[in-house]
Amino acid sequence: MNPSLILPDGRRLPVAGDLVIGREDAGLVLGDPAVERRHALVRPRDGALEVHDLGGPGGTWVRGRRLAAPALLGDGDELVVGSTVLRVDLYLPPPVATAALPELPPGRVASRMWVPAALTVLVILADAAALIAYFAAR
Repeated sequence: MNPSLILPDGRRLPVAGDLVIGREDAGLVLGDPAVERRHALVRPRDGALEVHDLGGPGGTWVRGRRLAAPALLGDGDELVVGSTVLRVDLYLPPPVATAALPELPPGRVASRMWVPAALTVLVILADAAALIAYFAAR
């Protein structure tokens, strides 16, 4: 899944390529009068998002600081354009939990494995008995 911006109304906007944020003529149009026509550019980079301020007088803010150069956005960061706050969601899938198998004492067979083992032994014994009976009858 692509990194996303979470809009103030809770909608998720995946960012798959360059995304211009602005008041008009932008990929993400915000109805915020404090937002410039083309305010900021966000693009995916190495599993994160990179933001560029496009030079408006209000600036673009990340982690409480005005951007002076492009910056990488981390998961949960707030990107402020005008008076609009966008939250970054990098969607890092949770690690898959694996249950560790209990250690068995030496020479023990796991309890769920005894049935196939017992059936295998019974088949071998039945084959041996059948062969003995066959050759004894000759």
